[in-house]
Amino acid sequence: MQEAEVRTTTIIGAPFFVFGIGFLSLGIWLWHSDARFAEHAVRTQGKVTDLIAGRDSKGNLSYHTQFEFTTPDGQRLRATGSAGTSSPDYSLGDTVPVLYDPADPEDAEIDSFLERSFGALIVSLLGSISALVGGGLLAASIYSDSHGRRSSRKARRAQ
Repeated sequence: MQEAEVRTTTIIGAPFFVFGIGFLSLGIWLWHSDARFAEHAVRTQGKVTDLIAGRDSKGNLSYHTQFEFTTPDGQRLRATGSAGTSSPDYSLGDTVPVLYDPADPEDAEIDSFLERSFGALIVSLLGSISALVGGGLLAASIYSDSHGRRSSRKARRAQ
């Protein structure tokens, strides 16, 4: 690679790598945070009470599941799922598995892959891909730069 190409590859590769490591770290933190929540959360059953339709930032229709559950002390609580889907995942009256924080029962979520892990998976995948692309560009740049320096030293010695 020419010196200008090496510089361009480095300029492109470095932000991709840093962005990727950042997003990968965020994804790992999200997984860990969810695992900590699930460790101490109380498991119970809830009932779907509503399917809240709304629009996302692009104007697409999105449904969020609202559910109700009862704590062992008889407190009846209602919560809304954080994941929006283009078509409802549940029907009114469906029974859903629920996790809630015993210290703060209003902190509740449906115990499903979509609600608990999908966001962390997407963030981790984006981070991994970006880090691999950026790391590959940086490695190619470093290899090319060191290879170019060796070649120019050999050419000078031959003269």
